[in-house]
Amino acid sequence: ISSSFMGGWVEAISSLGSMAYGAENYELVGQYVQTSCIGYVLCEVPFAFVWGMTMEKIILFMGFEEPVAVLAQDFVFVRVAINIMGGVNEAVLDFLEVVEQEKYANIMYCANSLFQLGLVALFAILLDATLVVLGLVMLTNEALFFFLNVLIPNKMGWLQHFELGLFGQCSFKNVSILKDLFKTALPLAFGSLLAYAEWEILTIFAAFLGPAEAASWAVLGFVWEVFESTTEAIGDASEVRCAYQLGKGRPQLAMLSAYKSMLMAFILSIIVT
Repeated sequence: ISSSFMGGWVEAISSLGSMAYGAENYELVGQYVQTSCIGYVLCEVPFAFVWGMTMEKIILFMGFEEPVAVLAQDFVFVRVAINIMGGVNEAVLDFLEVVEQEKYANIMYCANSLFQLGLVALFAILLDATLVVLGLVMLTNEALFFFLNVLIPNKMGWLQHFELGLFGQCSFKNVSILKDLFKTALPLAFGSLLAYAEWEILTIFAAFLGPAEAASWAVLGFVWEVFESTTEAIGDASEVRCAYQLGKGRPQLAMLSAYKSMLMAFILSIIVT
């Protein structure tokens, strides 16, 4: 739930970054990315303490037994660290999508998921690892791909025009940039919370039916995310292209892109449903 809400910082890169890229203000693109990452991390850290103090009580409230609650309590700080690293990694890949390196971003998204699946299966099945160890494996995988997603684009020269904004200064001190990002990130955060966190919230209601129902509902949520990602991809692409056209001063093309995306998403949602 907290990651869905704080994801507004990351989502703002697609809209504001695309507008700045369309206007060929490459330094500003880098500043948006840097400020978004810092804002995301600073806002996620307090939730580590919130969930750390309440997770055991929440699990017990949902009807699970004491050993499960203790296990969740031990795992919560690792999960928050995974969320932070995953969010920063997503911010870098969103930035690469904005600067027209979406093929690379898609490949790395898929590679990250496959590597994580393989490592978790290896440690869980063959090494009989605990939940905390599995979390550390996932965290290491996210950290590795974050390193690669900075190293490879830098070696390819994709970051050359954006280095001043990304690394040359602390953009978080720039009040105007911070204000623009906050004004964009806040509605996106609430939108993301309402769009993607409702399943997690409904898990609490499912818990009143019993622990088995709550677990089944949570697992079904992961399956549903696979189908949900199809229309979400069209929305992300539309966001980038519309903002890019607006940055170029082409509002009519931005509107045309929006209408086409809405039609494609509507047709695809019917097929997926």
